[in-house]
Amino acid sequence: MPSGPIFNRLLKPDYVTVRYHSTIMHTSANCERRVDRALHGQKHDFQSRNTVLNWIKTSVVISVFSVLAACGGSGSSALSSRPPVVPPQTSGQIPALSPGPHLGYIVGFETLDARQTADADNHFSEAVAAGMRISRIQISWEELEPAPGIFESGNLMIALDQATVSGQQPFLTLTTLDTGGLTIPLDLMAADRLTPAAGLTLDGPEILGRFHAFLDWLIPEIAAYKVWGLAIANEPSSLFESMDQQEITGFLIDGADYAGSLTDKISITATLAGAADNDPQIIRFVADLMPHFDIASYNFYCLDSNTLQTTGQTVWEKNLNTFISRARGREVFFQELGCPAGWGDLGGSAVTPRQVINATPQIQTSFFRFMFVQIESRDILRAATVFQLYDWSPGLARSFSDPYRLGGDPVTADRLEEWLATIGLCRWSDRTCREAYDIFLEGVAQMATVRSGL
Repeated sequence: MPSGPIFNRLLKPDYVTVRYHSTIMHTSANCERRVDRALHGQKHDFQSRNTVLNWIKTSVVISVFSVLAACGGSGSSALSSRPPVVPPQTSGQIPALSPGPHLGYIVGFETLDARQTADADNHFSEAVAAGMRISRIQISWEELEPAPGIFESGNLMIALDQATVSGQQPFLTLTTLDTGGLTIPLDLMAADRLTPAAGLTLDGPEILGRFHAFLDWLIPEIAAYKVWGLAIANEPSSLFESMDQQEITGFLIDGADYAGSLTDKISITATLAGAADNDPQIIRFVADLMPHFDIASYNFYCLDSNTLQTTGQTVWEKNLNTFISRARGREVFFQELGCPAGWGDLGGSAVTPRQVINATPQIQTSFFRFMFVQIESRDILRAATVFQLYDWSPGLARSFSDPYRLGGDPVTADRLEEWLATIGLCRWSDRTCREAYDIFLEGVAQMATVRSGL
């Protein structure tokens, strides 16, 4: 999302779905971690924060289909001895990703019905035929280490196997800090999931030691696959209100250095939101972290994160140049690249609410055209995954906006709902695709052509 959460996770689905291409598996979420979040009793002021929302990422996300991990898994490991962390040398490049620019997408976070599944399968086939060769997988440290020193790889291996079978090179987003909350093992964090457990600090020896041992297990597990990048956090600045910035910085620096010491093939990073902001706190945060990252990973939307209003190309260019400048010569991956189409383009017989974020299909297509040309033509911009194929369903979008209405902030609620319910390349209401989908396929094809000429 543009810069992180306004509120904490609110939903825990009774069932989650493992999905990749046409494979679907349902399983009770009771055997997975609970993702309950409370609103913490106060109305959040989005004008004072560079944040937008907290959203469900319960398990695994693949850039072709949303993968919410099922129960099970295999493998365990005891805590291992750890050598001192030696900051690795970085070239700022992505050695494991095939040369040239790449483009992918995620489908979304909801179970699709039979017709939606068939349509999504067709879209996947079209994208692969056009030249799509990257995917994105997301899973938390908490899910992979359900008990101290016990590691479960089953869900991750399912996703990696499916990506490999489909000819995709995956990027792995490992969440430790995620949009609006910690996703570290349960015994290491407080009940509110916003701070470490009593007596612990994120950058203290107990948590860092556990993370080192976890990475000792994880890196060899994923090394056998064509994983080209590893982010060890997603939008960590969203926790600045609940944790000390230096504590977060210390954890990420130590984690990135240690992960980098274990592999010279996988590019290590953390995915940052709001990284183009002029907030001195953000500027310092990015500057402190970037020397320890192999590549820069950002989330980038066509919205002003303070007002939730769409912006134009002048702002996009300015933010893009800031992203590149703050990457300090490192190649750039856009983990989330998105732009809503607005209520005026729901399709079918869907009722059109009042538009409040100035979004249009034309702005959406213009944003993607602009960004795809930039990625194709600027060597430093290596890849992006579009957020997302389908709009959020009306029910899911409203479930994230209703807490604002209940808290007496209907303006934020209306803007948030319009953004999420129209974010897709294709419409949820009738499954038809917007012009932005055709622009996406053209971008995939053009980038494949560029790669073939290298």
